[in-house]
This record gives sequence, C-alpha cells and structure tokens, in this order.
Amino acid sequence: MDAVDVPRILLFLLVLNIKNDVIVGLHITKVRVPTPLAVGEGGWLECEFVDEGESIYALKWYLGLDEFYRWTPAENPPVKTFPVKGDPLTVDIAASNRGKVKIHDVTLGASGVFRCEVSAEAPDFHTESDVATMTVVALPEEDPSIRGAGFTHQLHEDVMLNCSSPRSQPPASLTFYVNQELTRAG
Repeated sequence: MDAVDVPRILLFLLVLNIKNDVIVGLHITKVRVPTPLAVGEGGWLECEFVDEGESIYALKWYLGLDEFYRWTPAENPPVKTFPVKGDPLTVDIAASNRGKVKIHDVTLGASGVFRCEVSAEAPDFHTESDVATMTVVALPEEDPSIRGAGFTHQLHEDVMLNCSSPRSQPPASLTFYVNQELTRAG
C-alpha cells in the first residue's frame, strides 16, 4: 500500500462509520397526530423511535416553535409540560409517557405543525426530529336555518330563500336540494 492509498482508506472508513451511525443509531420511525379534531376534543400524539444502544436524554413535543411536553427519563418526575400562548391544548400528564402524549380540550390554536424531537445522552447528544400536521375544526353549534319558505309556492315559480349556517371553521359549505335533486343557488 503506498502513501496515497492511506488517506483514501481513512476517508472510506470515516464515511462507512458515519453511514452506520445514521442507520444503526437513534432514529424516529413514526410521528402521528389525530386529525381532524373538533374544538374541545382530544387524542394521542405518537412519536415512535428506535434507540439501538443509545441512551435517551429527552423526548420533546413542539407545537410550532413552542415546546409543550418533555420526557426526560433520568429526571424525577420524568414528564414536564410547558404553557403555550393561547392554551391551545391540555396535556394529560398521568396518561402520557415517552413519546405517547394524551391531549384534550383542543382549540383552533392547536391547528398546525407538531414536531417530535428525540435526543441521545452525552457525549454527542445525537438528535432526530419529525413532524405531523393537525387540523382543528369548529363545528356549527346549530343546524342551518332557512328563511322565506313559510308559504305555498306554485310549480315553476321563482322562490327567494335564505339558508344560513352559524359560524364554523372552516366555513360550512351549504348545498341545496329540492325534491331530492341538487339545485344551484343564485
């Protein structure tokens, strides 16, 4: 082996070592959030990971840029929660553990990108993260109302009706049927 081959061999071994660390070490296998949810509902946030020999320092959940949940197995207690502006959700601390977090009482502010981040212990603190998007909807609290339908109409007579729905997010899409046939408004 000549002197030129030594740097190539060392570079090859370094690349092989880095590739093995990525494949064998800590990595997230799945991030799942319940979606869609109605205002006031809840569900489970799930972050599954494989540590393959690395000790876990912490697992954190973020809504946008705001951390709201942390599991640190070496600490007592291992689970901590943090307030998020607008209180978009409540964490059930007693039911939550590791990457599985139970939330309830969501508001429209809980719509968005949720990120799970898992970090290994020292000395390298290898960190992996993945995201999932949740949609929260506000359902109308009442049925739609129709005005202008309180009298008898003749066949082929033009009729002016108003159908409106209470506020919702996203806005309700109203469809009109006359004698089980879809009609166009306007």
